[in-house]
Amino acid sequence: MKAQLMVQSEGIQSTITFAVWDEKTVAIACLGDSPAYVLFKNGNSEKVSDPLFEGVETEILEKVIKAAKNGKSWKKAYKKTKAEILRNRQTRNNINAAWIADSTTPATLIAQHLHVETFDRDNVSSIVMLTDGVEVFHDPFGIVTLEELLNINNPYQLDRYYQQVAKIEKKDESRSKYPRFSYMDDATYAKINF
Repeated sequence: MKAQLMVQSEGIQSTITFAVWDEKTVAIACLGDSPAYVLFKNGNSEKVSDPLFEGVETEILEKVIKAAKNGKSWKKAYKKTKAEILRNRQTRNNINAAWIADSTTPATLIAQHLHVETFDRDNVSSIVMLTDGVEVFHDPFGIVTLEELLNINNPYQLDRYYQQVAKIEKKDESRSKYPRFSYMDDATYAKINF
């Protein structure tokens, strides 16, 4: 809700990640910053994410880190980039910009901006779809390796990781040990086994 107020949105906003498949093909679609990972039968994995979202806020976060290293307090370093984040989020859903689903944009227009990748179903063992609130278990917090994150089979383990993140974030309220823009982000994880 705070992010929506920052961009003066009149509607609800959401990222979209989903998979569809038939007997030959698996297709994954992404819009926003919630990635999917394809786990292959040969043991490899591949991240599928919206290329228009990939790295944008990371570049801004690097400016925060640089400002803090140059003597600014973390609070001032984050505040210095607030206008840039706002400008970035206000450009969404425009030509050549990142898109996000919202309740004020026609669904057909949103669908035209999905990033879609397809895979041969015979090579796929699983698909893991997650929000950035789960991805932080691995990076930046390092609670689990990426391989461990992608191979969770016990839903209660996710809750334990989320509780660990809550403790870490409470201890790092200045966001200096683990630089990040979000705080206690939503955490959703879905795994499809073939």
